[in-house]
Amino acid sequence: MSEQLNKLMDHILPHCQAGIVLGFSGGVDSSLLLAVLSLIREKQPFPVAAVMMCSPFQKEQEWQEAEALANRYSIPLHRLEYDPLSIPEVRKNTRERCYHCKKHFFSGILDFAAGKSMKTVFDGTNADDLNVYRPGLKAIRELGICSPLAECGFSKKMIRDLSRELHLSTAEKAADPCLATRFEYGKELTVKELALVSEGERVIHSLIPEAVEIRLRLEENKATIEISSDWLPELYKQETTIRRELGTLGFSDLEIDPRGYRSGSFDENITVKKGEVS
Repeated sequence: MSEQLNKLMDHILPHCQAGIVLGFSGGVDSSLLLAVLSLIREKQPFPVAAVMMCSPFQKEQEWQEAEALANRYSIPLHRLEYDPLSIPEVRKNTRERCYHCKKHFFSGILDFAAGKSMKTVFDGTNADDLNVYRPGLKAIRELGICSPLAECGFSKKMIRDLSRELHLSTAEKAADPCLATRFEYGKELTVKELALVSEGERVIHSLIPEAVEIRLRLEENKATIEISSDWLPELYKQETTIRRELGTLGFSDLEIDPRGYRSGSFDENITVKKGEVS
């Protein structure tokens, strides 16, 4: 085993006896934790479960992919439904939306863990997340959630490298944060518009590979497509088809951002000092 894998396993081991519940999304970060928990359990059985909180903020395919991964590693996966739009600060899409959503989200996972007599809840926060605007981190810290990847200093690159070492199918998976990130702050969120954005991205991905970073963002009455810069030429080739298909969904004012994909582009004017939790 690599030094990085040993480091992560050694960090997790002290938590195992009391039982671990993993807040699982099926993304790159939490999938690595799932695989490592499975490796540890092969050598030292302990109580473990994964929980996925499902809402209009996630695409249905995310549950299907997460379920397949959990089955592969023989870790029980539980689906809990929740309604983030019932929280005013979330529905109104304030800049603190993620804080209020994560507080509700992980409170539900903590309740689940308590019901199973498991003492520790993990999440997939990584070291890179500590250097950008992530108001949800405040909720995670307040609730006492453990973030092994961040605590071990694992960047996204390190996580992908270790995922490749373990032959995880998620090693090259594109990031796909919750659908609320596609809307400008202050725009009230609705189930209908969240579903429309999800469908719009599905249409684009029917022409562009799933592994390519794509965002369909809505600002005022305009929709903007962001895509990994290397794929901009291909997107322009497909522009006529994309405009036609998205037009049938109601995206009439549509443009392609020539700057390419930028993670958290609605947060670009928000500055966060290293280690600061907003």
